[in-house]
Formats: sequence, C-alpha cells, structure tokens
Amino acid sequence: MCVPEGCSLHWNHIDQNDWPEICLKGKRQSPINLDSNIARDQSFAKFHFSNFDKGYRATAINNGHSVVLTLDATASRPKVSGGGLSKEYTTDHLHFHWQAEHTVNRHRYPLEAHIVNFASEYKNMSNAVKFEDGIAVLGVLYDMSPDDDIELQALTDILDEVENNQISFHVNKEIQLRSFLPRDVAGFFRYDGSLTTPGCDESVTWTVFTNTLPISHNQIKRFEAIKSESGKVTENFRALQKLGNRTLYIKKSPLPHNGCGYAHVNVLILLSIIWLPFTIV
Repeated sequence: MCVPEGCSLHWNHIDQNDWPEICLKGKRQSPINLDSNIARDQSFAKFHFSNFDKGYRATAINNGHSVVLTLDATASRPKVSGGGLSKEYTTDHLHFHWQAEHTVNRHRYPLEAHIVNFASEYKNMSNAVKFEDGIAVLGVLYDMSPDDDIELQALTDILDEVENNQISFHVNKEIQLRSFLPRDVAGFFRYDGSLTTPGCDESVTWTVFTNTLPISHNQIKRFEAIKSESGKVTENFRALQKLGNRTLYIKKSPLPHNGCGYAHVNVLILLSIIWLPFTIV
C-alpha cells in the first residue's frame, strides 16, 4: 500500500500501464480534467484551518517520484475541517507534481501541490486509505509568474539539498502550511477520487482550489532537477482519468480570481475590505 508520493516502490510515471489493476480499472480514479462547464454549483461551508499558520520544522525527502515535506509535529498537528468535508482531517504531508496533475478546462499548470490529510478518527494514513472518506487532499495549482515567488523560495532553496534520489534533509527554517494555500480559498472544485500513485486507493475527497499561487520559470527548473534512480524527474504527473458517473462540484468564490481563467486582482486590497472566507485557529 502506498500513499500519494509517500513511498519508493519500483514504479514510475513513464510506464503507467504497468501499475496495479485498480489503477487501470477503478471507477473513482484521479486526477481528472476539472471542467467548469459540467461542474455543478454547490454552496459548501467555509473551511476551518487549525495550526496552518504555525511554524514547524520539517524533513524534505526525495523519494524518487516527488519531493515530500513531512512536518515535525506531534500533538499540535495542522488540521482541516469544514468546506463540505464530512470529518476533521489531520495533515500528514505535502508533496509536489511538476507539471500539475489536474487540468482546468484542459489547461495544465506548471506545478501542483498536494496537502495530504487523513481523517483524524482513523489515526494515520495507513488505516485511513481503507475507508472511502479516509483521506482529504487539498490541491493547489501554481501559475507562471515572471518573478520568483518569495514564499516559495524557502522551499526551492531546499531542493538543492535533496536533488539526488532517496535523499532526506532536515529543514532548519520553520514551515507554515498557510504559505502553500491560495490567499482566497473560498472557490474550489470537489469530487470523490483516488490516490494518484500506486496503489491508487479510492479513498480521497479531492479539493482543488480555483485560485492559484505564482511560480517563476527559474523555480520550476529547480523542481525539474530532482533525480530518480534513472535520471532527472522532468515531469511526474499521472495521466488524466475519466470522470465516469461521478459528479464534479464547484464552489465559486465571491472574490475575483487570479487563476483558472479569471482576471488578476490585488488580493491585499480586497482582503482589507472583505471578510476572509476561511478561519485559522
């Protein structure tokens, strides 16, 4: 059993037809194309993020498939609830895909971050994947910017330390999960899906935010320098899966968006006059 990008089994993104049977024949597989034309409008409650603004030391791991950040947290781990989720979820780790796994109206963004959370009542990831509502993944898309993003720079500086396959590095600087969320989290796509790597367990409630974060060409190149046992991992996304009989939902933010086809806005000015659409405790 393998959690999203959290293991180092002998598989790769090139030979995806060799993945386990459920990956090939499952009815609830991810990622998908997030088509705003077929998505059903839904009014979900606001998200609640606990300890997302708290600083944590972390360990960065190159597992040959992605870069994984695991927070050094015990009792006061980050948690997320609300936003239409059926339970409270505890953050396990976050990892990255270059290029993005989900597409929006067939457009593929240069990077996608996955904040992976397990239902708190199931205690851990290994147990949570056994349940249809066991895992909630927050997907954050990055859009190309001409300038380096300052908040992402702390991470991209770490990438040099884990460039080689199966290397881990203890991060000296504190990591805040809030810096990996869009400034506006009121708008998002929602659907029931799976892990996007073997074993493709169909236990994930997916949230992919419609607002994006910026990343520069130089910062993308830092991700593309990551190496597996067979060479540089220039891209690590799974092929799109069919939506099938599932329903894709969308919650539209009342704020203008700076991603997924919306116009750019000055978020700082807006936040000074509009109530924030999330709660951090």
